[in-house]
Amino acid sequence: MPTLQSSTFLLLFSFLIGLTCSLNQRDPNVCSLWESFTTSVKESYSHPYDHVTEEPCSDPRTSYRCPRHRITYKTAYRQAVKTDYRKRYQCCPGYYESRDKCVPRCTKECVHGRCVAPDRCQCEGGWRGDDCSSDCDDKQWGPGCNQQCKCENGALCDPVKGTCQCPPGFIGRYCEESCPAGTFGKGCLQKCMCGTGGSCDKATGECLCRDGFTGTTCIHLLVPFLLFNSPPPVALQGAVCTERCPEGRYGPNCAEECVCHNRGKCDPETGQCQCAKGFTSNRCNEECAAGTYGQDCKGVCDCANGARCYNIDGGCLCEPGFSGPHCRDRMCASGRYGIHCEHTCLCLEKHTLSCHPMKGECTCQPGWAGLYCNETCAHGFYGHGCLEPCLCVNGGMCDSATGQCQCPPGFTGLHCENLCKSGTFGKNCSLECGCKNFVDCSPTDGTCFCKEGWRGQDCSTPCSEGTWGPGCNATCQCANGAKCNPADGLCTCTAGWQGARCDQPCPMGTFGPGCLKRCDCVHAEGCQATTGECHCLPGWWGSRCSDPCSEGLWGRHCNQTCFKHCPNSDTCLRETGACVCRPGYWGVTCQNKCRVGMYGEQCSMSCPSCGQSYRCHHVTGECDCLPGYTGPNCDQVCPVGYYGKQCSEVCVNCANNSTCNQRDGHCECLPGWTATDCSIETSEQSGSVMVPLPPGERESWGAIGGIVVLVILVVLLLALLLLYRRRQKDKQNNTPTVSFSTSRTVNSEYAVPGTHKILATGHMPYSMSMSHKLKDTVAVSSSSLNSENPYATIKDLPGLPLCPPESSYMEMKSAMPRERAYTEISPLPFNTSVCHLFPSERQSSLGHAPHEDPQSHYDLPVNSHIPGHYDLPPVRRPPSPSPRGTTQ
Repeated sequence: MPTLQSSTFLLLFSFLIGLTCSLNQRDPNVCSLWESFTTSVKESYSHPYDHVTEEPCSDPRTSYRCPRHRITYKTAYRQAVKTDYRKRYQCCPGYYESRDKCVPRCTKECVHGRCVAPDRCQCEGGWRGDDCSSDCDDKQWGPGCNQQCKCENGALCDPVKGTCQCPPGFIGRYCEESCPAGTFGKGCLQKCMCGTGGSCDKATGECLCRDGFTGTTCIHLLVPFLLFNSPPPVALQGAVCTERCPEGRYGPNCAEECVCHNRGKCDPETGQCQCAKGFTSNRCNEECAAGTYGQDCKGVCDCANGARCYNIDGGCLCEPGFSGPHCRDRMCASGRYGIHCEHTCLCLEKHTLSCHPMKGECTCQPGWAGLYCNETCAHGFYGHGCLEPCLCVNGGMCDSATGQCQCPPGFTGLHCENLCKSGTFGKNCSLECGCKNFVDCSPTDGTCFCKEGWRGQDCSTPCSEGTWGPGCNATCQCANGAKCNPADGLCTCTAGWQGARCDQPCPMGTFGPGCLKRCDCVHAEGCQATTGECHCLPGWWGSRCSDPCSEGLWGRHCNQTCFKHCPNSDTCLRETGACVCRPGYWGVTCQNKCRVGMYGEQCSMSCPSCGQSYRCHHVTGECDCLPGYTGPNCDQVCPVGYYGKQCSEVCVNCANNSTCNQRDGHCECLPGWTATDCSIETSEQSGSVMVPLPPGERESWGAIGGIVVLVILVVLLLALLLLYRRRQKDKQNNTPTVSFSTSRTVNSEYAVPGTHKILATGHMPYSMSMSHKLKDTVAVSSSSLNSENPYATIKDLPGLPLCPPESSYMEMKSAMPRERAYTEISPLPFNTSVCHLFPSERQSSLGHAPHEDPQSHYDLPVNSHIPGHYDLPPVRRPPSPSPRGTTQ
């Protein structure tokens, strides 16, 4: 039961561990990413309020009171969602998770191999291809490997497609071509860097210098005088890389094509278009935007009266009625218009810039509009023609001519978009705040907004203890006596504590304020968080836990004594108190001797080969010989005249040439002699004589006999179990009725083939000759008293112990099938060697009288057998085999 509980606990524990298991962060195939999560927080902010008051109107002649609006700010709180980030681990691209590990993923199944990297298979021997599905050799390819590879120069042939994978220095369909001059490497994509004094290796790119040149790129002359004989640099260069690419070409060897419109030029190195004046875009297919001109459209046009600017040089194209370089000159005199300047302009002159010389239309000054420039701009517009929208915010007023904003108190900027700078307020932010420990003041009326940790009208009063934040409205959350910063609420932890709230003790190995000090301990589980006092591990003591426990002591503080619980030990482990056993002992308290076959220190040594021994000494390993043997390995028989353990016993005098048994010392008599010392001559010898066998043969027969007995016992146990289960099953269906009679005899007839009959007295005749030991056994066979069949056939009658079985068929017939007859079979002693059963021999050789029936079957002892009508009759046994004769 304890074993089952332990197994169940282990399975449950393993299951829970599997649920909480995660990817190993140190796995090289594990990648990390940051994921966001939201939390709800409470935050403060400045909320504006419109404070309306009634004040005397600005006109002193009236008694009316006008409403005045003043914006004030108060501290308010709102629920906000805070986004934070945390790290999450997952398998890198190309890998997937399997049993808490990241393993590579192959898009194609590795048929005869395994996936060792993303989309890379490691094939088994004899298999090739991206998916290890082809068994072609390096000279064949295709289905059934029926195509011949044509790759040259050591190229690899694809077993599926037959394509060639060229080695560095070769190209072509079958890798039959060397790299062109000036190139090298895989695919001939690398350019040689060698000077004119050398050539390039097609595979590696290494420069092979000609005679007279040296250096990595063969540009250095080997002998100085050759410098004067060498051609000039121009001759050395020749026409190589000195000519520009033709128009429309660029790049290495002018192999790339570029398209530039409107006379744009192509850069021979980068291929970028250099546009002509008046054009732009990547391909120079767009004109400059209106109002710009020139190279890269960087010029700004200066044309008046709606004139258009030429995109190339910026010249003005004047409208009819205007002239001049910038089209500013009217063709008619001031105040006149028409083809011949015959009409008078109707514009309001002081609000008019000009009158169109051809149409007579009025061009109004900024801030004015209307057909004759006699109307101001509508609210929200300004400028020429009142077409520009005002951009003033926060209640700013817009000048109709210039669009300049007139800001209300508390705001400034071009469009009144900015609050007053910190510390200022009022009209044009010209007043200074009178606050002390403040974050800011109201830009309209100068109300102080205190810093965290301060309060009061001028922010001069600090927060009371236990509060912090804006307006001192937050409560400190510090634990373990930590102080709270009134400004930000941060906790200043006392010694031995850390964390945002000072609710976490110092990590093991640190102590003091802020947990900044390191424990100075050797063998310890950290130290006391405030003082740094070491917490020694079991088995150690001292200020630094550097001193081991004294001999015989163990545990924390070395206050436990070893010898209280270790009887067969000289000491114990100072850490755990576990006993260190003496040689020959084991167990938690060294209470056990070494098991059979082992000895020595921790019972770790196997006993030597002991011939006639069942074990060795648990301490020394010396063989513990069986009686009758001696020697270091128990392989020597006791000398003549000695027997017992280590042959230490002296045999008694065995008469008549008898021998002494080497194990127990009893005399083994020759035929015809008996008694403990073989001094008495027997009057009648049995047909079988026990002759001692040589020691080796006796041992062999003993082993065989033991095995046979063991097998018989197992078979008997199984048979009894089956019989018991069958009887229990029968009892559920049939309840036998048993009645007893006081009559001692019942006439019964048994027809038994042969000459064997049960005597009137109910005794089985027997005669036995004994040579060694006697055993009493009873063989009984009973049948159900309620059997409907009065005739029974018994096949293979159960053999009597120690006697050879005899298979026979026996029929038992009862003259009174429903009456009960009682027959008694007396216990029969049998010799272990010879068994004689003859009707004529009524008396035992030992002189035993026949067993007398009791006066009544009810006088029998409790649980004794009551003979029945189906009790086993006597069976003739075959004569015993002749005794085996041996010669001494």
